[in-house]
Amino acid sequence: MNIEDNIKIQQAFVQARIEYAAAEEERQKKIKEKAHAALIIRQQQAAERKALIDRIKSDPERMKKMEGYAFEVTKPKYNL
Repeated sequence: MNIEDNIKIQQAFVQARIEYAAAEEERQKKIKEKAHAALIIRQQQAAERKALIDRIKSDPERMKKMEGYAFEVTKPKYNL
C-alpha cells in the first residue's frame, strides 16, 4: 500500500465517523422529542384527574357515593 491508499482509507474512516455522529445526534433528538411529548401527555392526564377529583370533592352527593374510595393524584411510575 502506498501513501495515497492510506490517505483514502483515513478519509473514509473520517467520513464514516462524521456520518455516525450525525445519525447518533438525530437519534438522540428523536428520543428527546418523544420524551417531551410523553411528558406533556402525562401532565394533561394529571390535570384531568385533578379536575375530576375536584368535581367529586365539590359535590356532596357524589362524596357520599364515593365514601370509602381513596382518590389521590399519583406521580407516574416510569420516567422516560
